[in-house]
Amino acid sequence: MIFYTMDVKQNITGIIDYQKSMIEKEYINKSNELSITLPFTDINKSLLDKSMYILLPVDSDDFKVSGHVYSIVSYTASVNEITISGFETAYEDMKSSIVGKVWNTVQMDSLLGYISGSLPFPKTWSLGVVPDNSSYEPLAIPDEDLTVTEIMSKAVNAWGFEFDFIYVISQNKISQRIINAYTQQGKVRDNLRFSSTEDFNGTKLTEDRSGIYTSIIPYGGSYTPEHEDQNTGGMWNTIGAYGTVKITQIPAYKYDDNRNRYSSGSTGFELNSEWKTNLKMYYIDSNGDEDESKVFYQVATNMWVRGLDVSFSGDTVDDGHGNTTSPEDPAQVVVDISQIEWSVSSGNPVNKPKGYPNIEIPEATANYGYADGQPRELVKKYDNIYDSYELASAAYKDLLKVCTPARKVETNFRNLGTQINLGDTIFLYDEALDIYAEERATEIDRDYTNPNNSKVTFGTTFAGTPEDLARGYIGSIKNKIKYYS
Repeated sequence: MIFYTMDVKQNITGIIDYQKSMIEKEYINKSNELSITLPFTDINKSLLDKSMYILLPVDSDDFKVSGHVYSIVSYTASVNEITISGFETAYEDMKSSIVGKVWNTVQMDSLLGYISGSLPFPKTWSLGVVPDNSSYEPLAIPDEDLTVTEIMSKAVNAWGFEFDFIYVISQNKISQRIINAYTQQGKVRDNLRFSSTEDFNGTKLTEDRSGIYTSIIPYGGSYTPEHEDQNTGGMWNTIGAYGTVKITQIPAYKYDDNRNRYSSGSTGFELNSEWKTNLKMYYIDSNGDEDESKVFYQVATNMWVRGLDVSFSGDTVDDGHGNTTSPEDPAQVVVDISQIEWSVSSGNPVNKPKGYPNIEIPEATANYGYADGQPRELVKKYDNIYDSYELASAAYKDLLKVCTPARKVETNFRNLGTQINLGDTIFLYDEALDIYAEERATEIDRDYTNPNNSKVTFGTTFAGTPEDLARGYIGSIKNKIKYYS
């Protein structure tokens, strides 16, 4: 492996093509580190005496010499060898480069422009890989002076970008500096599937069983419904009614938002069943009186029950003065998934009966639920989703991230049987749930003199199949999570 030495002006001063050892520690959104041990020679010492930087090449499709640049922070020469260490120059420059004030809100591409225009050699910086600007909401920036590092942190936190900084050499000097902003580095290596008990003997495997959830109750955005007046001489009203309704008589039928009885599927409620409600719909006649025979309570998205068929028990709220009230306010409907029905026989990943507000993975509950057999519930809000089917799929995808222990796998290329890159994804078999958990390479200690000894650290990010990941979560997820077995 060769690397280039550079002087204080970042001009090329030489090439070194032999090392006793060279390890590059690669991270995501953190400065890479470089450690090199060289044999002591007069040429090596002469080059390094006048060097401030090192360029370590990366593979390039355009035949240009390009790579990561490291600032030399430690240089030791002894009788037999020379050791040097360094960290990425781009991160060093970012800490000391002031962007200044960025007013109001900025679009994604403008923010990246602020970064490239504020670093040393601003005319040589350009944007390389950049996501579609229209896919990201503008970012609000406080009215204060910010460094490039602080601006980058905001882009990472708001949009989840993963940055990489590449330097291009031409005529023995750096001619171009490139900022790549990836939505996610690396590739999904769906051919790399392993069992933690059989394939990784001698590998360090750490499990974190905190934060496991085996069921999710998702809530989408809220909106004010509009109900058509289907009766002359009066009007329908909706108000908030927060509490529980209990079915007191049967038959108790299910009604939609327009007060039409369900005609298919499960059309009625079970006696004594209880349902949470936050919305009441009632009819005001021409005299301004409430018609008690025309009262409905909402128990799920597009699902109502007649007031005559239930008893209502309102939630109480303490006003801070010892008084309790049952809140009623202008009606807001919160989208949920009660109306969604999933079945494994229809190709869905789990069974979810209609009328239930949650999605549960039974195998996860059996292995990681509470001692009494109850699931560990996660309640999550999705303010920007207004479609129940999209909400169910988004919630299921998030549940797959937390239904198994978070695993940290530390292994090497020899055990993997191949070399990988930062951000690549492999799949680790979870025997308890009979699924493969997605493990993403978050750190690599790349050994250039003995590649098979390169160490890699994986972290669990998702449990499911590569097809699930590639398809995303718009619409129902139809692949079974046991696809790889």
